[in-house]
Amino acid sequence: MNIDRFDMAVTVTILFLVASIVYYGYAENSVAHEKTSSTRVGSISPDPDISPKISQAKAMIEVGQSKEAVELLKPVASQYPVLAEPHALLGQAYSRDLDYNSSIKEYRLALQIDPDYVDKKSDKYIGKRITASVKECKAQSYFVLGKNPNDVYACSALNDVSYIERMLAGGCN
Repeated sequence: MNIDRFDMAVTVTILFLVASIVYYGYAENSVAHEKTSSTRVGSISPDPDISPKISQAKAMIEVGQSKEAVELLKPVASQYPVLAEPHALLGQAYSRDLDYNSSIKEYRLALQIDPDYVDKKSDKYIGKRITASVKECKAQSYFVLGKNPNDVYACSALNDVSYIERMLAGGCN
């Protein structure tokens, strides 16, 4: 097989073009991935009016006005279901009111949107609070199931507890 200079030049050019396309396609995708991964869906605030409401709810929870915080956060959480923070704060507020079943439901929603709430390296970490709610919810649910084994609400709460325990243990979901 005899390859002349023209065939060699064509082959080298084709290889160079393929390598360039692959490299620039990869570089474009990695830049796009960096842009999307740096702002998680759960941390995007689509409305500037939300931040003051979140700050106000945090302050209410800290001073023990958790019922008022729940009333403030419920519309925000339903209006913006892709935001994790309102759900995490609702979980904290319900926990302060000793409504552990509702607390667990909200924590689960928050973790499904943004798992950083159980990542010890994250500044959002509230794993200890979630663990306390899980413990109380589990105890309440088993107590209710001891009296009524067919209680759907208690079974649902235990399902949420199992999901959160897997997240706390480092499982995916």
